[in-house]
Amino acid sequence: MGLDIEGPLLRICKLAQVNRPQVYERKMQIEKAFERLELASPGRPVIQSNSELRADKLSQLLEQVYDFQREHPGSIALNSGRHATYSSGFIRFILDLHDKWDGASELFCKQIKIPYDTFRVWIKKDKLEAYDKDRPQYRRHFDKRKSASDVMAKKLVEIIHDRPRSFGINRSNWNHGTLALAYNSLYGILPSNSTVGRLLRKTGCKFKKARRVLTSPDPNYREKVEIVLNTLQNLKHDELFFFIDELGPLRIKKYGGSAIVHKHEALTFPQVQNHKGAIIMAGALCATTNQITWLYSPRKDAQSMIDLIEVLFNKHSTMKRILLTWDAASWHGSNQLVEWLDTFNADTMHNGFGPLIDLIPLPTSSQFIDVIESIFSGMKRAVIHHSDYQSENEMKTAISRHFMERNAYFAENPKRVGKKIWEVDFFQDTNNMRSGNYREW
Repeated sequence: MGLDIEGPLLRICKLAQVNRPQVYERKMQIEKAFERLELASPGRPVIQSNSELRADKLSQLLEQVYDFQREHPGSIALNSGRHATYSSGFIRFILDLHDKWDGASELFCKQIKIPYDTFRVWIKKDKLEAYDKDRPQYRRHFDKRKSASDVMAKKLVEIIHDRPRSFGINRSNWNHGTLALAYNSLYGILPSNSTVGRLLRKTGCKFKKARRVLTSPDPNYREKVEIVLNTLQNLKHDELFFFIDELGPLRIKKYGGSAIVHKHEALTFPQVQNHKGAIIMAGALCATTNQITWLYSPRKDAQSMIDLIEVLFNKHSTMKRILLTWDAASWHGSNQLVEWLDTFNADTMHNGFGPLIDLIPLPTSSQFIDVIESIFSGMKRAVIHHSDYQSENEMKTAISRHFMERNAYFAENPKRVGKKIWEVDFFQDTNNMRSGNYREW
């Protein structure tokens, strides 16, 4: 034929204008046939066989089938509709006979007078059967299929470690379709998406969504976290520890959120709304009693923190020491606040009455340690989401009532705040602890 048989099978099939899927089904037979070819001249193969030998082989095949039918009467039964029913023993005999056949399956079926479609059904059922150690031919066929699948899976994993753009695919990540295209560009075979998924599962690979973690760029992250945890775990009976943070500004408007509605009803809220005001608040959460103290202020600044500290001082005047921790906001470390606090503690020591105020700053961008963040989130889910307050006083009333009900509940059911912050081994992983690489909890 003058056909160049070098290169990928896909290109060979295209040049020869043959059906590629059928060639794949008989790939091993074709490879064996190629082994028997000898080139008499460039591009001119000569097959060392003749029609007489082929006719003898076909006749021997038919004789074996007739001998089996004579030895096993009833192996083939014709129904009233001229449909044949084959015994399981006859099917097993034909499949074993086909294992020794090195020609086309269509010719095999034509010679033994069995419909090719029926024979293909037998083949499919036979592949689904349990492994039979008494069938070495089937075992070799199964092992070859298994090894080919393993090789293909290994090649797919190698492709995954590269980027799609290396194969001319304009994507930043892989999916089943792009993996199939990359495999085709390398090996000339285009697997289906389901085949790619099956092979990936076989190798233990699966699609996962990246989780966002909260990290801290603070170079002294580990030391600051250790101070916070050690202080919490060694609190005395006359000491209180507070997590402090601000919230806002919260605009007075209609908010979106979850609500129970009829399945045909749509929940909407306007994107652009008239300005009806906004509120800013500061809160302090006691780590041991789970009570929250809050106040509303016109802005986030050092003065709002001074007002909150004075409220805590007057509310817990019988304590010996109050420890405050907050994030690295600029006004938390302002000169105004530091100078006021030094003067305030000096007056307290001089008067001999009231607790001293100590500050324990949190690392930069470590809001996952400031537990009051989760309290504010719970409050917003309860009274802000899906709300439509008409004034600042109306929103403040709802927020204050929420916190009062929460304080009353934990007064009757005492519980410390947070969970992980009280576990000594939570930050034992020093590598993660150094960078603050923890999921939100």
